[in-house]
Amino acid sequence: MRICLFLFTLIFSAICTMAQYTASQVLANTAKAIDSSPALSVNYVAKANDGTQVNGTLTVAQEKFSVNSGDFGAWYDGEVLWSYQTKTNEVTLSEPTAEELMEINPFDIINHYASHYKAEVKTSTPTTYTVVLTPLAKNNSVKSATLIVNTSDWLPIEIDATFANNAKLDITVSGYQRLDKVPAKTIFQFPYSTYPKASVIDLR
Repeated sequence: MRICLFLFTLIFSAICTMAQYTASQVLANTAKAIDSSPALSVNYVAKANDGTQVNGTLTVAQEKFSVNSGDFGAWYDGEVLWSYQTKTNEVTLSEPTAEELMEINPFDIINHYASHYKAEVKTSTPTTYTVVLTPLAKNNSVKSATLIVNTSDWLPIEIDATFANNAKLDITVSGYQRLDKVPAKTIFQFPYSTYPKASVIDLR
């Protein structure tokens, strides 16, 4: 009986400790974990509700990032976004909004949640927190987003987003690699020399 009471006390204490974290605190811990390294490389699997599935790699350093997912590539140097489609061999240049960046780099939502979203802890366990984000603006292209965060390192293990057109994207992280230095700026810019015949569409 004493052993059972002792175990119950431990479990109850753990639950109470978990409950102390608000959604803002969870996301603040996540942002800190991401920024604790000069750069982060993320391997992921993205699934859309139309059945499309792609494996991709995301390299992120503060606000800069690059994405490679086979048929699609994106580069953002903090000012300009290059979006490349392999099938059409076209690269589009733009100065994106926060919502547009989130559509390509779901990690970006962590940096902008405070000013663009209402955050709420949906569920919590000893190993994960599930945080739901709802946009503050009605015209936001992101209808809702859900982050599942690992409490051992505070990094996201799953990010699910529903967009205004009811398209859905579920991203499962398969691995992280911390980089000991920020890659050269050119890593976050479109490599014109690699795609010399790409058609350029400048929307700036």
